[in-house]
Amino acid sequence: MFDQHATSLASSQTVDLDPVGQKCYKEKVQSMGFDLGHRTEKARQSKLVVVVVVVVVVVVVEVVVVVAKAALVVVMVMVMVGLALEVVLEEG
Repeated sequence: MFDQHATSLASSQTVDLDPVGQKCYKEKVQSMGFDLGHRTEKARQSKLVVVVVVVVVVVVVEVVVVVAKAALVVVMVMVMVGLALEVVLEEG
């Protein structure tokens, strides 16, 4: 008899997941001074800022590396031209 009573009690109780209850909960939380949606939007914006900053830093580093390589090539060419002029002037 106890098992039958427990089974009927369990089958009569359902979990209420209606959006109205969730809306009431959100309203109650927001009335206490918390804004649930704003926090997630703020987190998204901060993640976006971090991604943009990382991309800008990577691009700047790549530009600096390319400029440094070009400067190294220019210096190497100048040294080769200087050595070639030295050899030509010693022979002449």
